[in-house]
Formats: sequence, C-alpha cells, structure tokens
Amino acid sequence: MGPDKTKNFRHVQIKSIHMSRNPCEHAVAGDLVCLNVKSTKANEKLVRKDIRRGMVLINEKSKPEPVMQFEA
Repeated sequence: MGPDKTKNFRHVQIKSIHMSRNPCEHAVAGDLVCLNVKSTKANEKLVRKDIRRGMVLINEKSKPEPVMQFEA
C-alpha cells in the first residue's frame, strides 16, 4: 500500500473485503469496496492518518515507483 508521505510502500494484509456492506471474496478495478487492512510487520501499527487519498494497493512484483508530479 502506498505511496506514503516518504514515497515508500508498506506491506499489508487484506483481512476482509466488503461491497455494499456485504462480505465478498474479491474486487476488480472500478468496484467501490471497503477493505480491512493490517500491517504484516508485528511491530508496525497502521492508524487512520497513515492512509490518505491517492494511495494504491499493488502487487510488490510490479516494482512501483511513485512520483509526486507529472505532465499530461
């Protein structure tokens, strides 16, 4: 999940997914869902202020590289 304010990504685990207040097994691009996430590191705790607009959940194999600005 990321990028955070320091342009880093965190390893997280998805505990549950809900769509329209009903539990579901998976979601695809374009779905409006609520995710219950937790950090995979035992000594790291996620709090609400750590999550902000613009963050994404992405597979670590894709080697994400965050940018703060781009020209379109």
